Order: sequence, then C-alpha cells, then structure tokens
Amino acid sequence: MSKNWTGKLRKAQRENNARILASVGPYRDEPVTWQPRYQYDRQPWILTRMLELDLTENQERLYRFSGRECRPVFPDREKNERRPES
Repeated sequence: MSKNWTGKLRKAQRENNARILASVGPYRDEPVTWQPRYQYDRQPWILTRMLELDLTENQERLYRFSGRECRPVFPDREKNERRPES
C-alpha cells in the first residue's frame, strides 16, 4: 500500500498553514516549495531558494525532493522545536 506523502503535506499547508521543510541530507530543515515539473512528478518539492534559478538537470536532482523526504512544521508547534540558546 502506497502513501501519498505530497498530498498529506499539501493538506497540512492548506488547512493548518504549515511550513514544509526538507528532512534529509545536507538541506535538512530548509524550506521547500511545491512546484511540479509535470503531472505525476515524483519529486515536486524544490528548495525555495532555488526557485528563481535556471537549474541544469544535474542540479535539479540535488535540489528536488519527494513528499517522503519532507516534513511539515506547524505554527503552534514551531515554538517548541526551537532549542534554547546557550
């Protein structure tokens, strides 16, 4: 049974005003934006800071993520996630 991770992320965005962050690799905790390249794109999430750039095919592979590689952060819980500064 497959899960539609992107659908769940988009629902969290729409209903709870959640921010979506990458959750893997060196780009962990960076904001991503849903921007599919074509219908049924397997990696529709791209780093927000890379949206305006003209990326090569190899760069696209680095900066694109599937829904499973992302996570929502809800505004009311965001305060709890921040660690106290020392």
